[in-house]
Amino acid sequence: MTCQASSFSPNSQLQRSIVSFVDQCNRGSTPVLERDFLERLCQILRSIHAFASIHPQPAREAFGELIKANNLEVRCLSFASSIPLLFPTMIVYFRARLKLGEREESIQGTCRLMDSLGSLSLTLARETLGNLLSFEVEEIQLQAARNLLKLLSIETLAYDVEEKQSEELIDLEKQVRSIIEVYTFSDSPSDFLIVLLSLYQSIIEKLFLLSYFEKGQNNIIYDHALANLSRIEKLLTDLSPQSTQNQSVRYQQISIRSIFRLISFRLTGKNLKTAESLEKLVGSPFLSNTLGELYQIVKNYPRAIFHFQKSLWLCEQGLKHAPIDKELNKCKILILSYLGNAYTSLCDYSEAIKCCEKRLEISRKILKNLSEESDACNDLANIYLLLGEYTRAIQCYKRSLELVTNPTIDFRKKGITLGNMGNVYREQREYSKAISYYEQFLGIVVEYNYPIEKIEAYNNIGNFYTDIQQYPKALEYYNKALEAAKLFEDQQGEANAYANMGITYMLAEDYSKATEYYDKSLKIMEQIGNLYGIGSMYGRKGIICKLNKKYEEAVDCHIKHLKIAQSINNRKEEGIACSNLANAYRMLKNIPEAVKFYQNSLAIAIEICDRQGEGETYNNLGVTALMCGKDSISFFKQAIACFSEIQGAIKQNQWKITIFERQSVSYRALETALISLGNYKEALQVVDTSRARVLVQSLEKKPLQNSAPSLAATNQNMTFIVYSLTPSSMDEKNPDIGVWVVPSEGEMVYQRLELSETLKVESPDLLNEFPYQTKGAAQETSSPEADFLDLATDLIQEETKRSWAERQKEKDQDQEAKRAAFLKQLRDWYDTLIAPIEQYLPQSQETTLTLLPDSSLATLPFALFQDQEGKYLIEKHPIAIASSIQTLDLLAKKKAHTALSRSSTIVSMPNNPMVSSIKSSGKETEAIQEVLSAQGEISVLAQKEATISNILEKAQNCRFLHIDCHGIRPGKSELKFDPHSVYEGGLYLTPEIEEEQSEFKKPGCLYADQISQMSLNAELVVLSACHSGRGKLLREGVVGLPHAFLAAGALSVVATYWELPASDLTIGMLKAFYSHILGTSEKAQAKGGPLDKAQALREAMLLGIEKERNKPELWGAFFLTGIS
Repeated sequence: MTCQASSFSPNSQLQRSIVSFVDQCNRGSTPVLERDFLERLCQILRSIHAFASIHPQPAREAFGELIKANNLEVRCLSFASSIPLLFPTMIVYFRARLKLGEREESIQGTCRLMDSLGSLSLTLARETLGNLLSFEVEEIQLQAARNLLKLLSIETLAYDVEEKQSEELIDLEKQVRSIIEVYTFSDSPSDFLIVLLSLYQSIIEKLFLLSYFEKGQNNIIYDHALANLSRIEKLLTDLSPQSTQNQSVRYQQISIRSIFRLISFRLTGKNLKTAESLEKLVGSPFLSNTLGELYQIVKNYPRAIFHFQKSLWLCEQGLKHAPIDKELNKCKILILSYLGNAYTSLCDYSEAIKCCEKRLEISRKILKNLSEESDACNDLANIYLLLGEYTRAIQCYKRSLELVTNPTIDFRKKGITLGNMGNVYREQREYSKAISYYEQFLGIVVEYNYPIEKIEAYNNIGNFYTDIQQYPKALEYYNKALEAAKLFEDQQGEANAYANMGITYMLAEDYSKATEYYDKSLKIMEQIGNLYGIGSMYGRKGIICKLNKKYEEAVDCHIKHLKIAQSINNRKEEGIACSNLANAYRMLKNIPEAVKFYQNSLAIAIEICDRQGEGETYNNLGVTALMCGKDSISFFKQAIACFSEIQGAIKQNQWKITIFERQSVSYRALETALISLGNYKEALQVVDTSRARVLVQSLEKKPLQNSAPSLAATNQNMTFIVYSLTPSSMDEKNPDIGVWVVPSEGEMVYQRLELSETLKVESPDLLNEFPYQTKGAAQETSSPEADFLDLATDLIQEETKRSWAERQKEKDQDQEAKRAAFLKQLRDWYDTLIAPIEQYLPQSQETTLTLLPDSSLATLPFALFQDQEGKYLIEKHPIAIASSIQTLDLLAKKKAHTALSRSSTIVSMPNNPMVSSIKSSGKETEAIQEVLSAQGEISVLAQKEATISNILEKAQNCRFLHIDCHGIRPGKSELKFDPHSVYEGGLYLTPEIEEEQSEFKKPGCLYADQISQMSLNAELVVLSACHSGRGKLLREGVVGLPHAFLAAGALSVVATYWELPASDLTIGMLKAFYSHILGTSEKAQAKGGPLDKAQALREAMLLGIEKERNKPELWGAFFLTGIS
C-alpha cells in the first residue's frame, strides 16, 4: 500500500524522503545494502531532530509518519550483529522519540538496545552507553551507567592496553564529569548518583593503570588529571551534607579522592616501583592485588579490600584445577596477608583473624613452610594485641619465635617478633620484661644492620620511656630514630620521630618545643603526601593552641584535621577531630557549633564502638548543657555508664589513671548539676560512688554498685563529714567546698563553704612546707645524734665559721617561726572547714568524726585543727579518715565474715643498700613486742629476716602487722613498679639473696601496687615509716600505702602525714595505742573493755598533747583509715 501524504509540509524534501522510505519498508523492498538503509534512516532522523527545535508540531507529525514503517525498531535491531553503525543511528532514533514526548517507548527501546550490545567491540559498546548517559531520563541513565561499569572492570585492562584506549577514556571521563557537575543533588541521593560516582571512580582508576602501559600517553593522562583536580574537588564538595551521610555516596567520594592522590604521587615519583610492576601482571591475580596495595598506600582500605578479594577469587579459580600448586598457594598466602592487613586497618578483626588462620593452614598443610607459618603467627599475635588478648598474643609470638630459629635463624624476623613481645608486655605494664625484649630487638637490628627495623626499635624504646614519664630518655631514643631515618633517607621515619618528640614535649608541658617538632613533622608529611599524618599533626597543633588559649587557631587546625579524616574515611580520626573542634568552639562560647560537632563525634563513637570516646562526648555535652543552664544530668549519667563499663573490662593489674580521672570529671559535673537543683542526697551518693572506685574494685573485684551513704552511719557510732571541692559552675578555676554532715541519728545537712584565699594552696606546695617536708627517704630518721652530724657538716661547708651554739640558736628560731605559721594555718583550717558546721556535730566525745576529704584536702591533718581557744579537734572527738562510706561498709562486712588471728608480726630495721639504717628502731620494736605479747604469738622480722618473701608468709594471717622501716617516696617515677598504677609509694625491705632486679624492680623494694594484690586478714596495719601517708592525689584522697593495705584485705591502717622522730614520745604513743585496743590500759579497763581504734588513737595523741602541746609536729602526724 502507498502511504498518503500527511498535513505537514514546511519541508517538502523531508516529506518526500519519509514517504519514500516508509513506502519501501511497508512493501518489504528494503535496500539491498543494510548500510544504505541505516544511512537513509539516520539522515531522516537527524533532519527531524533538527526540525523539532524550530517547528515542534510538524516535526512530531513527521516522526509519526516515519514510525508507520512496519517493525522499524525490530528490523534495525536485527542488523546488530553485522552493522556497528546501527547503534549510533538508534541513539538518534530514541533521542528523537524522547524529544517528541514518547518517554516510556524510549525507555523500553533503549533497554532493548543495551541488551544487544554484546556483539560490539568494547570501544563501540562504551561509546554507545556513554551517549545514552546524556539522555535526561534517569531510568535510561541508571541502566547505561550500570552496563558501562561492567565494561570498565579490571578484566578489560588487557584490551585497553592493546587498543590504546586512554584517549577514549579521557573523553568518557569528561562526559561523566559533566553529568555529575550539573546533577541536582537532593537530601536523599538516588541510585543513579551512587552508580555514577562508582563509574567515575572506575574510569579514573583505569586511566591511572594505563599511564604505566601507554608510555606515550603518560603526560596526556597526568596533564588531564591535574588540570581537573580542582574541579573534581569542587564537584565532590558540592555534594549536599545530607547526601554525603549516605554510606555509598561517602565511599565513592573517598575513593575518587584517593585515586587522584595516587595520580599525584606519580608526579613526585613515590610508589613508582610498585606501580610500574603492574605492566608485568596483566592477566595475573597479582594485578588486582598490586592495585589493592596502592590503595592501601593512600589509606583507602575498602577499595583495597575490593581488589584483594578480586585477586583472591582469581587465585582460587586456578587452585580448583591445581589445589596443591606451590606457586598458586604462595600467591594465595600473599593475597591473604594483604587482605588481613586491610581488615585490621578497618578494625574488622574477626575477618583479619580468618585471613591469618587460612594462611596458617596453607603454610602448615600444603607448603610446610616454617617462614610463612611464622609470619602468619606474628600477624595473628598483632591482632590479639590490638584486641587486648595478651595471653593469646604472647602464645602466637612465642610460636613465631620458635619457627624463625628452627632450623636456621632469620634474625630480622626474630628481632621483629621480640619487639612485638615487648609491645605486649608494655601494654600489660610489665615494664622490666618490655624493656628486656626491646633491647634484644635493638641489639639484633644494630648487629645485622636492618635500617627500617632499627628505626622501629629506637621508637619502641622512646615510646616506652614516654609511657613511664622519663622524658629525657625518651627524647634520646627518638633522636636516635631520627638519625637512623635520615641515614636511610626514610622521610616517613623522620616525620614519625619528629611527631614523637612533639608528643613528649607536650606531655612535659613544653608547648613551644612541641609545636616546633609538630611543624617539622607536618612539613615532611606534606612532602610525602601522608594525609593521615598531616591530619594527625593538625589535630595535635590544635590541642597545643587550645592549651595556649588560642582558640581561633585551634578551630582552624581541627577543621583541617576533620577534612582530611573525612577524605581518607578514617572514622576514628574524624570522631577525634569533631570532639576537639567542639571543645574549641565551646571555649569560644559558640555553643551551637560545639553541640553540632559533639553530636557528630558521639555518632561516630557509637558507630565504631569506641566506649571511651562515647563517654567523653556525653560528658562534654553535659558540660555544655550545664553552661547554658539546660538539663545535663542524663548526659553525665550516660558518660559514667560508659566509663564504668570500661572499668569492668579492665583487669585489676591494668588500671589506667586516665579512665579513673576522666570518669571523675563526669562525677564531679553530675554532682554540680544535682546540687544546683537542690538534690543533695543524690549528689552525696554520686560523691561517694566516685571516690570508691579504686578501693571498692579491689574489695569487690567487680564494677561498682551504688549504695545508700547513710547506711554505715546508722550502723556505727559515728558522724560522717564529707567534703567536696566542686565548682559552682564548670568554668570556675577556684572551687568552693561543699560539705555534708551525716549523723548516726537525725537529718543529713548540706552546706557550701567559701575557700579563703589563704587556703587556696596546691597540695604539692603544702607537702614541701613545715612539718611535711623531710630530708628524703635515703637519710636516717631524725635523732639528736643525726642533728649534731648535720650541723657539723654544714659548719665545714660554710665559709663563715660560726659556733655550734650560734647555729643551733638560729635553727631553733627558724623552727619556732615555722611552728607559729603552722599553728596559724591550723586555726585557719578550723575556721574554714569545721567552724561553719560545728553546730551539726555530735555533743558526745565518744562519737567518732569520720572525715571524707576530697583530693588535696586529704593531706590536711584534721585532728590538729585548732579552734580560737586553742583546743585541737582531736581533743573534742576521735577522728578517722575514709575514702568513701561504701568502702567502710564493705570493710565492715568483711570483718563480720573474718575469723581474726591472735598472732602479730613486727617488721623492723631491714638492711637495704639503697637507704641508711634506722638506728632507733630497736627500741620501738622492743616496746611494741612487749605490749603485743599479751595477746598472742609474735613474729619479729628484723634486719636480714625482713625480706619480702618472709613478710608475705607471716603477714598473711596475722592480726596486727607493725612495720618500722623506710618508705619509698611517692611520685618518683624511677622508683615506681608501674608508672600507670593508681597506687604510689612502697617500703624498703631487705633484698633476697637471689632477687630479680631491673630498672623497675629495685632490690628489696615492696611497692604499693604489689601490696594491693596481696591477700591479708589483718585487723590492723601500723606503718611506722616515713612517707607512709603519701601517695597519688585522686578524688578519693591520697592513694598510697594505706589504700594498698586496705585493698589487700586489712581492716584498718594507721599511717603518718609526715616523718616523725623515733623519740621516746613516739614510742610511748604507740605503746599507749596498742594497750588501748588490746584492753590492757587503765582507760580501757575502767571502761570495761578495749577501745576502738579511733578512740585508742585519740588517747595516744592526747598523751602527746599533754607532753608537747605547742609542738604538734612531734605527735600529730598519725591518722587512722579504715574501720574503727
